[in-house]
Amino acid sequence: MKYLTFIRHSESYRESPPPPALMEAMASSWRNRSRRATLVDTGGLLPSKDGVRVRLAKGKITVTDGPFSETKEVIGGWQS
Repeated sequence: MKYLTFIRHSESYRESPPPPALMEAMASSWRNRSRRATLVDTGGLLPSKDGVRVRLAKGKITVTDGPFSETKEVIGGWQS
């Protein structure tokens, strides 16, 4: 079984580095998962203004560029 974990915060949070306590907690979790060989990948996501929505409907693919004004419009994405 695989899990994807997000740490959600406001877009303005990108203007400063994460708090040291958060980085330490994440590093501890990564070390534990690395030892158990269960860590697949780590990384950050781009701001929502750089996102796109890809939709397949009736056999046709459409791409809508961000930014997305409401948080209900943004779920998240990952490319590994």
